[in-house]
Amino acid sequence: MEEEESGGGVSGHFALAHMVLVKARELRFSSEYDLNAIHLAGAMYYSAARHDAQQQDAARAVRELIDATPDAAECQRAVHLLDIHHKTIDENAELLAKIAHYVRFAQAAYSLTAAEAMLSCGLGSSLLDSDFVCFEPVAQNGMPAYFVVLEVGGVVRRCVIAIRGTKEWNDVCADLTFDTAELLDGRAHRGVLQAARALQLTLEERLLDLLDADVVDELVVTGHSLGGAIAMTLALLLRTSSERTDTFVVANTSCVAVSPAPCVSENLLERCKSFTASLVLGFDVVPRLSATSLERMLARLAESEWEGDAKLSIEAALQSYVPARVRSTVATATLSLTERYLAARFRAERKQQGSPPSPPPQLPGPAAHGCSPATSSPRARCQSSVEHVEMHVGGRIFHLRHFCQPDLVFLSEIDAKTLLDIVPSFYKLRDHRTESIIDALQLALARTY
Repeated sequence: MEEEESGGGVSGHFALAHMVLVKARELRFSSEYDLNAIHLAGAMYYSAARHDAQQQDAARAVRELIDATPDAAECQRAVHLLDIHHKTIDENAELLAKIAHYVRFAQAAYSLTAAEAMLSCGLGSSLLDSDFVCFEPVAQNGMPAYFVVLEVGGVVRRCVIAIRGTKEWNDVCADLTFDTAELLDGRAHRGVLQAARALQLTLEERLLDLLDADVVDELVVTGHSLGGAIAMTLALLLRTSSERTDTFVVANTSCVAVSPAPCVSENLLERCKSFTASLVLGFDVVPRLSATSLERMLARLAESEWEGDAKLSIEAALQSYVPARVRSTVATATLSLTERYLAARFRAERKQQGSPPSPPPQLPGPAAHGCSPATSSPRARCQSSVEHVEMHVGGRIFHLRHFCQPDLVFLSEIDAKTLLDIVPSFYKLRDHRTESIIDALQLALARTY
């Protein structure tokens, strides 16, 4: 299991739960009853543990089926997985090669120097400093960090815009406001749209000069995380909302979005499909993170009976050390001490931050609505006091499925609706790393099974 990816156990999930509840309050979520950080931390941790254990059981079964004789009836599931995997690669070989190439440019957008970016692109000395049209390593004036580089050689004459995104969960929560704004006949994430429009205003004239001078004949926009969402929106703006949209359409302006945040409403999905390819690994939380998915996740976790899972887990750990007749009692006491520890940790953190002591953060409970706190429960269904628009990942979406086994990766094309719900997994943060994505894609394309 990858517990360390989410902070190492229930205690590590406490900080994550605290952050989620702070964001929920900003989004004006409400709850009929209390939902506190202690309950949420336990529910998040044990839901992830259960999910990943099931996935690893499935992985063992798939490995056995792959190794079985081809004519065995029980091989059908594995054969079906392999058929989809190979069919996806065969039917999209050129596009997948393009994705594999530009995912490195998306990673390079995190570089602080042009020299570092060149190495990260995987092109070594074939990219020169003079090939960089501009390199902006610091976000400013409402724009993210980005660079524009000319990729010219042989039959390739492309201008590439690589936009920096967000690597850390803390930054994702801080950056995502989930507000939306009108775009064409739909809606887009407001912050993403503002950043894309700022980039369009800054770069459009320079891009047109390059195309008019016949320096390049194609334009590719790429980015990772929030950068992927901005890249997708920028490509859409250039193709639909510039003074010379025809020029950008003829230049085959396209987007490779790597683990992008949801940024467009459902009625904009078809507009993005013809020029955008999105890549998502496993159970990555960011492509599934929206106001509506966060609300649904809180509702599920509010109903979670995680204490039962926790007690069973503790009993299993005590099996070799504590007699069976007292094991249940010791497990119950250990669970109670864990909850007390989490509450004490929260108070200590508040004191260290100079804040007055208070209970762990929670959504507005019954007391706020004139109800008696004595009737509260952390397992009530959450409801939003504000109606939020469902945001989607746009483009053709290629998914790298790994069954919580990084060396067992299957590639398939999925529908945007597949990503509407956050999946409880210890891999939710690991799968967002560009290094993990690049390794998984290389393994999938190698077709080792």
